[in-house]
Amino acid sequence: MVDAKLRVFVIIFSNYSQLNIPQHILRQLRDLSCEETAKQLGMNVKRQMMSCPWHTDKKPSLGFKGNHWKCFSCDRGGDAIELVRQLYSLSFIDACSVLCEKFNIRLRDYPSDSIYIPKLKKINKENNLKEKELFDRDVAQAIIDNTSLGLSATRFLYGERKLSSTICESLHIHSFELEDTQLRTTLVKQFGLDRLKRCKVVNERGYLNINTPSLIIPYYDSYKHLIGLQTRYLGEQNKNYFIPRFKRICNSNMRIFNMQILSTLVPDSKLFIAEGITDCVAMLTRGFNAIAIPSASSIPTTDLTSLAKYDLYMIPDKDTSGQLAFEKLHRLFLRLDRRLKWIELPSQYKDFAEYHMRNSVK
Repeated sequence: MVDAKLRVFVIIFSNYSQLNIPQHILRQLRDLSCEETAKQLGMNVKRQMMSCPWHTDKKPSLGFKGNHWKCFSCDRGGDAIELVRQLYSLSFIDACSVLCEKFNIRLRDYPSDSIYIPKLKKINKENNLKEKELFDRDVAQAIIDNTSLGLSATRFLYGERKLSSTICESLHIHSFELEDTQLRTTLVKQFGLDRLKRCKVVNERGYLNINTPSLIIPYYDSYKHLIGLQTRYLGEQNKNYFIPRFKRICNSNMRIFNMQILSTLVPDSKLFIAEGITDCVAMLTRGFNAIAIPSASSIPTTDLTSLAKYDLYMIPDKDTSGQLAFEKLHRLFLRLDRRLKWIELPSQYKDFAEYHMRNSVK
């Protein structure tokens, strides 16, 4: 249940019908066999497996099962629409158009020659590999295993932000607070300096690329697999050089935080999208089902399709960036045939984290 102090708005854009794919068409496209889709696109599929186009494979790591696909190395996955969208860097609408053309599905009540069908360019696997290094899950897990929650982090999370210790522990949030040479020694011994440099855990001089004190924040997918690792700096800014507040390490890609909660939800469950991790943990502390985009300017569109089955709400920050983030997400979800509802904070609060802190019962 939404707090009575918060007002819920359903935002309606006049061009909704232009952005929307008919629901019965979406159902057909989402039910398509992903293996058959890959074959239609010219992929080399053998025994429901193929080599992943986004990284090098010693043996095929991308698997198909019914209307889903998933790479067991890089954690990309989704339905047939998402396969086309990611393979050819298309918009959602264009990916749907391609599938309709490939499988002779009538998209709208127009002559087929009046519908724009984008031309598919040949996939350049070499460019895909250059784009991003593969997330190093083993190094990330070792960092989690060799850290815990220190004093500065405890004061920040439980004292200042008034977050639930049970929630933080369940999310496996840890911290790195002192210049701990033991962590570096352990990682170097286990993985070697070159590998740690490649995944940006240490810099070129061999020092740990984690400022102190920092939170260590893991990201998991809906199957509870580790898919990313981020740090959040808790200290004061240095006058001589800038210290970024957030860093993605271990070659982590931009993903949605707390996707593991989806394994506990059924379709049409209420799901709240927070703008930032501390807002998300504050919502979880208050009993809301919540996930988080990293920031107003960082929206991981790859993960959005898996959210379209839920009843979605967002509590944007009280600034221009928050409003723009909501509008972008709203339009993206309209293309997935789902409306995102706006929950407005009272005017005296800048974000949900502040709302939670000032309304917490001691």
